[in-house]
Amino acid sequence: MKKIIFLLIVIMTNPCLLHAGQGYLEVTGKSTRQTPLAIAPTVNLGGGQDSKIEETVGEILRFDLTLAGPFSVLPGSTSAGTGGIRPGEFDFTPWRAIGAAYLIKSGYTVSGDNVTMEFRFYDVSSGKSVLAKRYSGNRKEFRRMVHAFSDETMLAVTGEKGPFTGKIVCVSRAGNKEITVMDYDGFNAHRIT
Repeated sequence: MKKIIFLLIVIMTNPCLLHAGQGYLEVTGKSTRQTPLAIAPTVNLGGGQDSKIEETVGEILRFDLTLAGPFSVLPGSTSAGTGGIRPGEFDFTPWRAIGAAYLIKSGYTVSGDNVTMEFRFYDVSSGKSVLAKRYSGNRKEFRRMVHAFSDETMLAVTGEKGPFTGKIVCVSRAGNKEITVMDYDGFNAHRIT
């Protein structure tokens, strides 16, 4: 997995490789069965509301955990069940009905410029919590918090921490060549030269 991620980073940071052939790279390997994962909508656990967090957390988790993870995110899983995120606050039956093996529930609390993100990773068949994490920081850092939970999810399932909090360093060619650092998914880019 680390070799594939490294290859993708090399390709993403070397524009010469992107112009070869038909403009895409096909990466193939031994077929493995992916585990069905449901991602519930992010809920407000108190404090102010932030629609950007509510809309984006599921997208980030889906991108992270399908890119390098052993998961297949179930389509339509956002409407399978409702309720809270902690054990006893929701029913696993709708999640079993759509065939989910694992379930991620998440919530947030906003207070001024600060946000606390809480994530829960469940084994749906047993109804038991596999992983629970809470992160706090500036509201602008919520993407980092989601990536950190994706890393922890990979560790819980595969025994290896995920690459999702990693950074990419590249040369941007807007005018002068400048060194730019960004999240592994291309967000939060900033020049360092």
